[in-house]
Amino acid sequence: MTPSPRLNGRGRAALDTWLAQTNAANLTPALFVGVASKDDVLYFNCAGDKVLNQPENGQVNEDTVIEMWSMTKLVTSLACLQLKERGLVSYDDPALIERLLPDLCAQPILLGYDGDTPKYTPRTEPITLRRLLTHTVGQAYGNRAQLRWEKENLAVPWKDPGSTTESFITPLNIQPGSSFVYGLGIDWAGILLERITGLTLDEYFRKHIWEPIGVKSMTFFPTPEIKARLMQMCTRTREGELVHTRKLRPVKDMVPADIKQQAGGGGLLGTAREYITFLQAVLRCKEEDGLVSRAGFRELFTDSLPPDQEERDCHKALGAFLKFRGYPEEQYTSGRAVGYSPGLCLNLANSVNGRKAGSGFWFGAARSEYWIDPASGLIGLCVTQLMNDYETIWSDVYSSYERTVYDAVEGVDEARL
Repeated sequence: MTPSPRLNGRGRAALDTWLAQTNAANLTPALFVGVASKDDVLYFNCAGDKVLNQPENGQVNEDTVIEMWSMTKLVTSLACLQLKERGLVSYDDPALIERLLPDLCAQPILLGYDGDTPKYTPRTEPITLRRLLTHTVGQAYGNRAQLRWEKENLAVPWKDPGSTTESFITPLNIQPGSSFVYGLGIDWAGILLERITGLTLDEYFRKHIWEPIGVKSMTFFPTPEIKARLMQMCTRTREGELVHTRKLRPVKDMVPADIKQQAGGGGLLGTAREYITFLQAVLRCKEEDGLVSRAGFRELFTDSLPPDQEERDCHKALGAFLKFRGYPEEQYTSGRAVGYSPGLCLNLANSVNGRKAGSGFWFGAARSEYWIDPASGLIGLCVTQLMNDYETIWSDVYSSYERTVYDAVEGVDEARL
């Protein structure tokens, strides 16, 4: 049985102190932090200005909406797992992708540019749903050549609120299966789901995920009510100053009609508190069928990347991406102790900050991090709204939060390093 983590008064005080000190130090914009077991929210708190340096506009609370960005990916991946368990898809059937995503399958591999001429090579490896979900399909969010190609060829880029399905039709950057390349794969998995079910992602999520677990505010649509509850997005300048930004997506100026293609890789808006409810529902599947089966849960926590060999470097490339993202531990950034399932990045060894081997985690672009630790029976979440953190400040904040959590919570002592 999964352990039953507990939080006593001393542990709660430690987390309160951590949040108060971090907020007072102005290291980040407003913070939301949470700790939960599969059945109980052990701790949830938040602190800071809803609009940076404008306290007159109020403080964040559990109803404050955030841009979730890639926190969306686990929801889309879990929805695809539901389809798999219903026999509607296979993770490893290239014919399924050829039939339902011919627009993606027609794309060549962009090698780069010779002057003003793009250079391509044909795709020779199959595209599968597993490769879409594990970022091994090879379609990047944007290396230098890819960004140039998008600027020259896409009328509406995929990151634009008015993006259509055609906005996601970009070349691949590697042969599928040869490396980990963070990108649009899960957006295409969402398009696949829509084509199979005849539902939009928002409709499918509401029917098969949100309503069964009592989540009410998760949406792709920036309604007036959602915008009224939205926290202001921030960035950190190279000089270290926190400032407001509209970078990537001006949600405050959008209306629901702007959303042409719902982005399974990064389009959700919702609250940190309700995301914890979602993570709890996932963790409960370890011991009882729920959103997915117990077997499906095991699949979410099993490495799906092929072993690194001379022609493949998926684990090494994943480690390099985590290093770029600010993760501090060499066992992970080298690729030695990380993997990726069809839904989660996996810690394959214990972390010095407390997380146990077998944990799954990911994040959103605006510095919104979460983990599920099945061995400890523990969920953690640490969220802000901060784009382009040029320093290691956020990774230090997040690491210290994780360590504080594991020091504060009872019932996981036996697994500490």
